[in-house]
Amino acid sequence: MFIAASAAAVLLCGLLALLQATGTNAGHPNLVMGDDLNKPAEITPELLCVSCHAVFDVVQGKLKGKRRSESTVDEAMEGICKDTNFRVYKFIPPTMAQGCTALIEKHGDDVEAGLADDSKDVGGVCGGICGDIKYESPLDAAEANLSQKKKLKKKKKKKSAEKKIEL
Repeated sequence: MFIAASAAAVLLCGLLALLQATGTNAGHPNLVMGDDLNKPAEITPELLCVSCHAVFDVVQGKLKGKRRSESTVDEAMEGICKDTNFRVYKFIPPTMAQGCTALIEKHGDDVEAGLADDSKDVGGVCGGICGDIKYESPLDAAEANLSQKKKLKKKKKKKSAEKKIEL
């Protein structure tokens, strides 16, 4: 058992070393393999869209129970682009922080005005920024993953029960 675990660890380390040496990230653009986390991120329309949704989520969380107004939104927006605010989104937190900063620089007034308007939801605030980009909430993705796992578990139980009946 110990030998198999050791062999697996050696293989994994070798694979990671190979990936780092070749500069590839195996097709995962958000997988960090020794890159400088503070290097400038490529500001893509998708990053701006995800950043807008994330800013909306964080501000909504800070405003919970408060009426949305220009002053409450300004207060909630202070320090909004800290990477600690963006731990569950599609991009890694340092990239999200850079996307947030770019979003505020390019669309800050529109985002703040939209957040201060009680009648606007996230689509009303981020719709113009996202355009045709389909945003998937981290919560929706987690729910879908959990739902898929539950379905697979039921399927396995059903097959197991069928096998018992056959015996």
